[in-house]
This record gives sequence, C-alpha cells and structure tokens, in this order.
Amino acid sequence: MEDQNSKIETASSKSKLYSYCVRLVKFLLIVAVIYFVGKKIVSNWEEISGYDWEINPFLLLLSILLHQIALVIYSKMWSLVIKSFGYNLPLKYAFRISNLVNLGRYIPGKIWSALGAIYLLRPYGIGKGLAFTSWVLTTIFILPPAFLLGFLALLFYPQTVSYITGLNIWPFIALAITICISIFIIFFPERTTELFNKFLKKIKRPAIDFAFGKKIAIQIFIGYLIGWIVYGIAFYTFLNSIMRDPGIPLLVGMGSFILAYVIGYLAIFSPGGIGVREIILMAILSPYFGPLAAGVAGIARIWNIVSEIISALIALSIKPDRKLTDIKK
Repeated sequence: MEDQNSKIETASSKSKLYSYCVRLVKFLLIVAVIYFVGKKIVSNWEEISGYDWEINPFLLLLSILLHQIALVIYSKMWSLVIKSFGYNLPLKYAFRISNLVNLGRYIPGKIWSALGAIYLLRPYGIGKGLAFTSWVLTTIFILPPAFLLGFLALLFYPQTVSYITGLNIWPFIALAITICISIFIIFFPERTTELFNKFLKKIKRPAIDFAFGKKIAIQIFIGYLIGWIVYGIAFYTFLNSIMRDPGIPLLVGMGSFILAYVIGYLAIFSPGGIGVREIILMAILSPYFGPLAAGVAGIARIWNIVSEIISALIALSIKPDRKLTDIKK
C-alpha cells in the first residue's frame, strides 16, 4: 500500500514539474518574442517618429466599422453551426457571446475561449458538450479561408516572399495544401470530423459529435471567407487612415493582416498572439514600408484592441432575454 502511495506521489510530482516547465517555456517564449519586436521598434525609432503620420478620422472610423461588420459575420456563422444541432440562437446573442468569449484569447491558454462559450451558452439550454463542439467546429472552418487569402497574397506578390529569406517555394506548397483542406472540409464534412476526432483522441480530448450536409458546410465556409475579406479590407482602410499614401496593394494589405492574425492565434504560448502577429506583419510589410513596418505593426495592435473593446462594449449592451432559456427548435 505504501509502495502504491509512493508511486502516486512520484507521478504527481512529475506532473507538477512538467506543468511548471511548460509554463516556464511559454513565459520565456513570450519574453523573447516581445523583446524581438521591441528591439525592432527601438532600432527603427528615428524613422518611425520622424515619419509624417496623418490621421484621417473618416477612414479610421470606417475601418473600425468594417471590423465590427466582420465580427457580425463570424457571429452569424457560429449561429449557423449551432443551428445545425437543432438550436436557433438569434444573431444578437451569438454576437454577444462570441465577442465576450473573444476576450479570453488574452488570457494564457487557448482553452479559456472554449470555457467561456460553455458558460455563456448554458442559460440558453445548450449543454457543455454541444458548446465545446460548436467552438471546435468554428475553429476548423474559420482557419482554412484565412490561410487561403494570406497565401494568395504571397502568391501574387512574390517580392514579399523573396524578402522573407528561406521561404522560397514553401508558401506555394502551403497554399496548395490549404486549398486541398478547404475542398475536403466543404465536400466531406463528416470525414473531416472523423479525422479530427482521431486527433482529439491522441491528445486525450473528448470527441465531437455532429452531422450536417455539404450545403451547410459550404455556407459556413463561404461565410467565413467573406468575413476574412471584410476584416482584411478593414485593415487596409486602417493603413490608409494613418498614412498619406501607403503604396501597398489591396491583396497584400488584406493578406498580411489575416495571415499574421491566424498565426498569432495558433501560437498557443502567446496570449492574443501578442508579439507573434507583429513579427509576421513586419516581415510581410517590410518590402513596402521598410523601417516603418515595425511602427505600423505596433499601431495595428492598438487599432485591433480598440476595435475589440468596442465590440465587447456592444456585446455587453445586449441583455440576454430571461425568458429565452431553451432555444431548441
């Protein structure tokens, strides 16, 4: 008995040590990334501070409005995912929940967004299993369209790729893979879930259970694609609101931010993609802005945070209907 207790204590100690090591590595990565971005901004500070930044209030407000429209589209797609399970979640409540949940990205550990969705959907009669599944499905559907637009920008403007040394043909291979994944998700949604469940099983996570046809899958995929396009245009409009003549193609302006956003989102060690997004933006925009790319990346972070705060305030102003306790059709 003592031997067994000793083994349990040893296993517990190893688990705690592993957890501490993971946290330490994540912390060191965050510090390293922020240090790199900060160093880049400091080294180019003379050019950044000396540039004649011109704020166009109309374009700035328009960029924030387009940002909000993109978030509305994302919310609508999420409500469509939930609808496929037999629940009719009104768009305004989908917007409220998704934009409050979105703030969980700034807390270390990507699981907080999923936990937020589970908690906020509970008053509407949606159980934690369905809530978690809907969150996973939106992740499956939202990423390929984003990578598709990002890699297209690199494909049509090879000078961007050539500036990022060492990439060579890899963006084109990534584009081909993304197109294949997108087609697979659209036309074989059930098979996509099977493969994803195998992955969840390997990482010891519960399987997701859903079934909807190709028509819904196509609607959701195209909806997210449109959402990303609007989001990209919002960033391009923002660039024009702070610079007199950015001199950057629309597709590069859109693709740079979209690609930076999703890579930052996937960087599990970085809350809100802080640092990672800025590094990607600097790399893609440097052929067009030179030293100013570091300043643009830093200002873009502020713009994005302000837009997300506005969406969160709008979400908080939407009061849940106390009578709406079960939205099952």
